Amino acid sequence: MGMDTKTKDQPRTESALEVASMFGVGLGIVSMALFPFLIPGIALLVLFALPLIPLVIPVILLIPVWLVGRAVYRRLSRRARSGQARAAAWDPQAGQSR
Repeated sequence: MGMDTKTKDQPRTESALEVASMFGVGLGIVSMALFPFLIPGIALLVLFALPLIPLVIPVILLIPVWLVGRAVYRRLSRRARSGQARAAAWDPQAGQSR
């Protein structure tokens, strides 16, 4: 009985490997057939992206400035809030606005 289960499993494994091999060969053929179109595609992408570079460079340079400004603003606003909280702790009227 042990041999019967082995012979049943063996064709499934062989057929799975055969199908996987056929898919691998097919994908290899397709990729080799389409590879020559890749180089002109990359060249066209670079050509069409060149006019966008003057628009992208200022954005890239302004992002760090914006991040630093935001961090400074948040730090100053936290200090102001904590200063109000300290003043309210000393004087109950300081935290209330009329």
